[in-house]
Amino acid sequence: MNGRAIRIVYGKELRDSLRDRRTIISMIVIPVVVMPLLMFGVGSLMFKTMTKARQEIPHVMIIGGEDSPKVLAALRAARNLQIVSTTEDFTNQIVEKQVRAVVKLPPDFDAAVARGTRPRWTFTSIKAR
Repeated sequence: MNGRAIRIVYGKELRDSLRDRRTIISMIVIPVVVMPLLMFGVGSLMFKTMTKARQEIPHVMIIGGEDSPKVLAALRAARNLQIVSTTEDFTNQIVEKQVRAVVKLPPDFDAAVARGTRPRWTFTSIKAR
């Protein structure tokens, strides 16, 4: 094929495409207008969600630890946590997102830390379920 025939076919196809309103909308309006609006909308929604998550103070339940007053005092003094009272149905509260996490401290946790040993503790959260 020569260049002239290619130009003629290309010109005909271009004219046919420009006559169709749906083609113009799908080629120009959607990429230029709708896609940036969609990207901006998703970005702003994500920003709002992240801001809300950062401002939220998680509710944490501590099970045990009655014999570990230092750890409990340190956890209660933390500004980025809110300690809630212990209940039996903590798993349901995690599922219903009333409590973000549950920490189960073993007996004599403070004493084990003071001795330099690593006591085993249990952590349960929404992500673990």
